[in-house]
Amino acid sequence: MTTVGRARLLQYTYKVCIIKSFEIQCHKAKNAANKLKHQGISLAETEPVFHDEHALTFQDEDHDEQRWITMGLDGKGHLLVVAYTYRDPNFVRIISVRPASKAERSQYLEA
Repeated sequence: MTTVGRARLLQYTYKVCIIKSFEIQCHKAKNAANKLKHQGISLAETEPVFHDEHALTFQDEDHDEQRWITMGLDGKGHLLVVAYTYRDPNFVRIISVRPASKAERSQYLEA
């Protein structure tokens, strides 16, 4: 595992803002696979997404482990979709990152 940065995630639930500070981790082999699958996007590029004040965060209920999806802008202004899980309250493990689809871009802009 490689720690790639620190981020603060803002989650808005029922108009309550929860600020969490955590370290982002990613596995080197998973990072290489993600780059091949998703247009060269590195798992290490996710940190700015968590700093996007307009980011949208959802719980991913399609898996046995508790996973989250955050959609937000990276440092270059590209809209990315990041799937991740909390390994403990201070560490987030990035599962994948990919460009947002057309429908996801519309959802982000409408929020």
